[in-house]
Amino acid sequence: MAFECKRLNVTSKNGILSLTGLYVKKGMMRYVCAQYARELPLGAMIGYVLDGNTGAAEARLVSAITARALALRSSTRPVILNPIGFVRRLATSHHRLGETRAFEVRHALLPYPPPIRAIR
Repeated sequence: MAFECKRLNVTSKNGILSLTGLYVKKGMMRYVCAQYARELPLGAMIGYVLDGNTGAAEARLVSAITARALALRSSTRPVILNPIGFVRRLATSHHRLGETRAFEVRHALLPYPPPIRAIR
């Protein structure tokens, strides 16, 4: 399994920058184009949500993935998975060029910094 990490919901002096476009273009597309995990059936994206609002990050990410479904060669809409503790999760399915089998990407959205209760 291969992992790719990207930042989401970065706080700047001008407000919150979601960075979902970069997450999709510089992260997910590398799996779809077989730059990453060429021989593997599964990849993982870790989104570090720097404002801690994983709910908003998830909503923006689902919208960004859905809007780019054709480029991502997605066969379905993102599937929201049950969270594990404070980690929101989703899964996406894709087809690489020349391949008939689906390739899955699992996504984990981690608030940063993590909630205090998670550190204990």
